Amino acid sequence: MSLITSTQLDDFLPHRPPFIMVSELLAHSKETARARLKISEDNVLLEGNLFSEAGLLEFMAQTLALHSGYLAKNSNGETNVVGVIGAVKKFEVSQLPKVGETIYCDINILSEFMSMTLAVASVYDINETLVAKAE
Repeated sequence: MSLITSTQLDDFLPHRPPFIMVSELLAHSKETARARLKISEDNVLLEGNLFSEAGLLEFMAQTLALHSGYLAKNSNGETNVVGVIGAVKKFEVSQLPKVGETIYCDINILSEFMSMTLAVASVYDINETLVAKAE
């Protein structure tokens, strides 16, 4: 069961088609989130038949944005929280997913200070094999 479906993304992300890189939010807590993306053939971050490194980073970023937006809506009713990425560390890709595949992103919040969040993001394929990770 989804917490946020594709039809509700406009309330939680400032992004608009064709730059939506998440399909739904599956799980959420104060420190974690899990989102899913079905990679479609019209995705703008494809390189040939593969979802690019930039696409994986954007999937991670939008999963964190969904986490923040969902948390804000449940705590103060605010939606569509805008944020920026200040830095990416330790970005590693073990494989690039193909068009038609479904991938999952797990976010684990390490710390928060004022409006900054430090998180670890891990992307997995449907078999729970690690695809990419970053801080």
